[in-house]
Amino acid sequence: MSVKRKIMSALTAAALAVTSMFSLTGCSDVSYALTVDGEAIPSGVYILYSGYALNDAQSKVMEEQPDLDTSKEDFSFYDQTVGGVKFADYVKQEAIRLCKRYVAVNRLYDELGIEADPVEEDDLNDSINSQWDYNVKGWDSTLPYLKGCDTLGAYYESIGVSKSSFKAVMTASYKASNIFKYYYGEGGKEEVPKSEIESYLKENYTLARYFGISLRDGENELIESKTELAVLEKLAEDYAKMLNDGDSYAEVYERYQKYLDDNKEDDSSSTTTTTTTTAATTPADDEGIDAQNDEPDEEGTTTAGTEEEVPEESGEDTSETAGTEDSEPAEDTEETGDTSETEESTTAATTAADDEDEHEHDDSEYDRIISKEATSPSEEFVKALFEQKIGTADVFKADTYYYVVQRLDITENDEYVEDYTDIALDGLKGDDMDKVFEDMYANYTVTENSGAPDYAAQQCENASSALSTISMIQYYSQYYSSLLGGGY
Repeated sequence: MSVKRKIMSALTAAALAVTSMFSLTGCSDVSYALTVDGEAIPSGVYILYSGYALNDAQSKVMEEQPDLDTSKEDFSFYDQTVGGVKFADYVKQEAIRLCKRYVAVNRLYDELGIEADPVEEDDLNDSINSQWDYNVKGWDSTLPYLKGCDTLGAYYESIGVSKSSFKAVMTASYKASNIFKYYYGEGGKEEVPKSEIESYLKENYTLARYFGISLRDGENELIESKTELAVLEKLAEDYAKMLNDGDSYAEVYERYQKYLDDNKEDDSSSTTTTTTTTAATTPADDEGIDAQNDEPDEEGTTTAGTEEEVPEESGEDTSETAGTEDSEPAEDTEETGDTSETEESTTAATTAADDEDEHEHDDSEYDRIISKEATSPSEEFVKALFEQKIGTADVFKADTYYYVVQRLDITENDEYVEDYTDIALDGLKGDDMDKVFEDMYANYTVTENSGAPDYAAQQCENASSALSTISMIQYYSQYYSSLLGGGY
């Protein structure tokens, strides 16, 4: 996992870990869980990192065993192993490693003499307060482990995390981001040349504008007639030719929308094949925000800061709308934090247009930035896209669509290069940054507090009901933490 993703996940994934209330009575000092190189680690900090470790362990199990059936009634992640290590043992080891890293981050930040930006510090405090006070009342109906908590802060307190501990982890994330910039950012000690950044982006991301012509009929059945399919393919090729001849994407897409409208009107009094089979779907956007700084999420597709859905292929009757799911190009929105994280900022907009919209759209409103590792709209689509020559429009069949695709060079847009520089730096130097911290904490000694509960074990014992839940807590934790503008 990359450096940035580690800290952002470490900050937020505790929301997936459900713990029982801890008994803090007695004579033992339970305010700290362990010491790292002589420095006490507050229990709340350790619990947050245990939450990340728990989530990380689950992810690794699924990576190692992609066919694992987790739906069985008696299934438990704690019966699994991670890299040959028992699940619970891995969680504890990883939580301790993150605590060691936490100490290394704070110490290196001081050693380098990095001065905090007052504006960024204000943003940090605002983010902490906003997340802590976020209203989650009522969520316990679907997320029972919230135990009726009114705010996210109340939930954290219920699992033994104080606001000061929460702030300590958030602040470490902020510091780690600035350390990374100190080394590899503009003017940094080991500044990465812009040429390397652009080369990385060209290799791993592309700019595209596209729409799909569905190969399903008005009854949502796949078209089998070669004649009918040839008609649709020719339609797509005509649109691609218009783009290659210099027509704007907005104009071509508008012509396609008009074509759909005309055929939809004809369909009201006719059952001709053409009318019911030339449906098109522009994949709708889903509000998925990544926990990285102004970055696209893991799926790798960014459109106005959101993740694209795969074109819907449900069994619903699409004849009334000619199979289209049109939506207006979105207003420019900042990819929060990370998204932040990010990713996740890119001001690209959605690709569909409302029939009644009188606004004349600019081509850039249809921009989509897609990662080479993306799986949306599908792996087949992404593979074909990256094989397409930059600067051309083409047609290819993927899934159940003829896609009309215009591929462009992301580096020709200075705004996109700026927005995605952090991603490129992370990809280029994330492992190097990891090594800096690893070398620092390699010889740190760890002493567990024998008088405190085994918090990691408690998480493992009580968290099973949440392990299969991608909770809204994680979503909003990522959202607010991403506002800091950084990760590791």
